[in-house]
Amino acid sequence: MRKKTIIVFSAIFVVLVFFVFKKAETIYPKYPYVEIPEDIEEVGKFENGVFIIKKNGKYGLMRIDTTIAADPVWDSIEKFNENGHSIVKRGKKTGVINEHQDIIIPLEYDFVKYVKYAKNFIVCKAGKWGIVNWKNNIILPLEYDGITETKYGKYIVKKGMFYGVANSFGNTILSPKFIALNQINRKTYIGLTEKSRKYHIIGSDNDFTEAKLDLSDKYDRVLSFCPHMSIVKKGEDDFLLNLTSYDMKLIGSGYKVVSDFTNQMAVIQDRNGREGVINEEGDVIIEPKYQMLSLEEDDLILFKEGKNYGYMDRMENIVVPAAFKELTPFYKDRAIFRIDGKEGVIDIKGQVVVMPEYMEVIGIKDNIYILRTEKGVGVFDKKGREIIPAKYYSITFFGDNALKVIDKDNVKIFNYAGKEILSVKLSDIQKEWKDNGQLNLKKKIYLFN
Repeated sequence: MRKKTIIVFSAIFVVLVFFVFKKAETIYPKYPYVEIPEDIEEVGKFENGVFIIKKNGKYGLMRIDTTIAADPVWDSIEKFNENGHSIVKRGKKTGVINEHQDIIIPLEYDFVKYVKYAKNFIVCKAGKWGIVNWKNNIILPLEYDGITETKYGKYIVKKGMFYGVANSFGNTILSPKFIALNQINRKTYIGLTEKSRKYHIIGSDNDFTEAKLDLSDKYDRVLSFCPHMSIVKKGEDDFLLNLTSYDMKLIGSGYKVVSDFTNQMAVIQDRNGREGVINEEGDVIIEPKYQMLSLEEDDLILFKEGKNYGYMDRMENIVVPAAFKELTPFYKDRAIFRIDGKEGVIDIKGQVVVMPEYMEVIGIKDNIYILRTEKGVGVFDKKGREIIPAKYYSITFFGDNALKVIDKDNVKIFNYAGKEILSVKLSDIQKEWKDNGQLNLKKKIYLFN
């Protein structure tokens, strides 16, 4: 009798343990998450080690361990930059705080923007623009009607309707006297003058003194440029202009340039509309005989032959034969093609890695393919084996190493091995960010990066 009682109690205990752990697994998923404090109303995207949070209608910053990095006392706040500075706003005024929450640039500006390469700030007050450093020392006085940064470490400044150039130390490189202005490389600029309505190429000897203007060379248009060369138009002719010696070279007889420089090449077109390629020296390296050319990454050139597309290199060696009526540009050594309404994938050598058996190639990452079949969306490896069955409404890459699957009213997260690591109701998701794999629920945050 005692033995039977022990067996019965043991069975009951096992059943209870099973249901307790089953419930715990449902309520507390195994994948780690951040528990949102009860008094936090809203949580933004995780970047630079912090979330932007909202509490009592004000904004601050919270670390991943939920400790406060910046008190929620601001009407708006940006995440800390690499120097530990954050742009904050109270009412209509904007300033900057550091990681200790000290105000280092007073809240006296209408607009503040951080410029990473110079570690300075573009500021605006009462309609006038200038530049200050993190100590609020004036770099460029607030006397301009606009300031934008260039990728070469300079600022395009505007006074009235005219544009000029200044550097990050406050030195004037070009006085504002152009109605349009662009920077080609570190020391060369294209300026359009009001009087002549012609373009001028201006060279600067260094980064600190004002460039000498040579307005004798006037061009009707500046079509394209690369670091050392530019395509300019005079009358009906296109010329290659050397931006070091300022020598000009006529581009072929009757040729016109129809693309920007890519990989030191540009597409030209003859009078019959046939296309070829020149190099940055202006030499024709592919004669104009193709219906269409497009310069792509990895030094490849997309060409059209008849009704089909293929790829070749700059030596006209065929990389992918013109056998495809539809062919996308290569992205990370993969391109999508379509035959008879079905899509497949080729590699950089022209080898078919995914047969044209699918309604749509939705996404490619490493050797993982998200594909749409007649039955639904699934995930496959490079050998065509199913990682996630093709039965779902939608699948997308989510963060660095996860896949987000929509299954009716549920959202499921899978790893690249096809293992489900999270399942939540679609209605429970407050916000999400695909690039960093962040999923915000009502009181939890999952990060899949």
